[in-house]
Amino acid sequence: MNFVTNGVGTVFTEKNVKSVKWNEQLTKSACPPLSRPWIPTAPLSESRPSCIFTVMTYNVLSSSYATPTMYGYCPREYLDWQVRGQNVMSEIYQYNNDIICLQEVEMEQFDCFFLPNLQNMGYEGVFAPKSRASTMSEPKRRLVDGCAIFWKINKFSLETSKLVEYKALALQGRADSSDMMNRVWTRDNIGLLAVLKTTAAAWTHGPPVDPNNIEQLVVVANTHLHWDPKFPDGKLSNP
Repeated sequence: MNFVTNGVGTVFTEKNVKSVKWNEQLTKSACPPLSRPWIPTAPLSESRPSCIFTVMTYNVLSSSYATPTMYGYCPREYLDWQVRGQNVMSEIYQYNNDIICLQEVEMEQFDCFFLPNLQNMGYEGVFAPKSRASTMSEPKRRLVDGCAIFWKINKFSLETSKLVEYKALALQGRADSSDMMNRVWTRDNIGLLAVLKTTAAAWTHGPPVDPNNIEQLVVVANTHLHWDPKFPDGKLSNP
């Protein structure tokens, strides 16, 4: 889902500092996000420790794609990242999830907006841009979007992370195929994996009796597949 809202936000910056600060006071005084339906899967057993966590995923819509041509129904001021970014952060603050997966995050936005603001909320994160970033000069690559994963540091620690470049995988052993070269090689969608380890704070009804069972591995996968319905084979090539 591309995330475009009709909220109002304000950007606060310090002189000579690129990082953008999220206005927490504005969020606290604003109306909360719309209520979302929750679907229960199974009742929680209170007889034994359980590791329960919540996950949020959003396509935050890269500024490169947030144009009046694409979103003519949306007032121009609400396509501005300075407004949309504040509203995305408002949603994150309201839901207070343990793990956050974001797509179409630009490198500059990760470094100067999402990471510093979420670190202030008790998160840490990793980011990977789309494949074309490796072929671009520094000013231009800062605007390339990609995937980001954040987690609450009181509940998880990072074991490792891995970038998955789909076009490289798809062409393994099939580089002589013209269809693969023309329809897949030009797409630079990626996946991002983060292997997290639980802490004692991640457990409900107390940690496991055996201390060796406290640290459990959780694999978080975040991806953004190619959007065009004319390229179903391109989607399938994204594992």
